[in-house]
Amino acid sequence: MIPAKLDLLIWRGTSFEVELLSQVKNYLFDPAVHNGPADLKRTHTENLEYYGFVWEYVDFASLYTEATLVVVKPWDQNGNEARTHLLELSLLNGDIELTSNSVKVEINAEITQQLSFDSGSYKLLLTTAAGKVDGLVYGTVTVKGERG
Repeated sequence: MIPAKLDLLIWRGTSFEVELLSQVKNYLFDPAVHNGPADLKRTHTENLEYYGFVWEYVDFASLYTEATLVVVKPWDQNGNEARTHLLELSLLNGDIELTSNSVKVEINAEITQQLSFDSGSYKLLLTTAAGKVDGLVYGTVTVKGERG
């Protein structure tokens, strides 16, 4: 999965929620079913085009077992050194929820009030049971409002 760029804005002292959806093409051509004379004369690519496709939502809950969103300082790029996390959200901690067609990220008002940074870079990574890591979104996080 190629991650999309999405910049986030968080207001201190308010709840933050974002729900992310993604769709994939599901081609309708099935060589086991579509094997008539006309189908056999066309190339595989031509059959894909002839039968078309439908858009289907990604089932995040069944595909992924882990999800993490990590915010780091945007200027802290020291090669392979470990970068300090300004904020880390995860499925395990209940900050991220995977559903049958979306990824929900939530931060309660008490946590947003305590955020000590004003900006950062983030990425949301999803991991399958087999260990494959996909990036869903990345971008900048801007935090506005008075610190508590």
